Amino acid sequence: MAITIRRTALAGVAAVLSVGLMVPASAAFANEGHGHGHGHGHGHGQNSDGGNSAPANDQAKQALRDAIKAANAAYRNAVHAARDAYQNDPVVVTAQAARDAVLQTSTDTTAIDAAKSAFESAVIAPLATRDAS
Repeated sequence: MAITIRRTALAGVAAVLSVGLMVPASAAFANEGHGHGHGHGHGHGQNSDGGNSAPANDQAKQALRDAIKAANAAYRNAVHAARDAYQNDPVVVTAQAARDAVLQTSTDTTAIDAAKSAFESAVIAPLATRDAS
């Protein structure tokens, strides 16, 4: 799920960037050919579009910032939900309780290692689900 959200966010950011970069460029190309007839789009030492691309550029930058903020928020929410689902998974809760009981009461390193190993084995599926999310 995190990979899907990242890909969606990147696609959104790419779309905003392409629109933001095309607006000033299209304004410059629209003015090409005006003026002295030589088609270079150069004015008298000033921007050929008269500086009109700044508002469009500002709007594109703001749209990009908004898209990045929304993508980051969606990603954080997805990660939070995946972690909560993992921590509340009955398999994880049961395995964690069994492991912690041994860790709190035993001094036998073999028993402690066995409890840790049993926990790791028990949570493989929920861990894979969390990581996929």
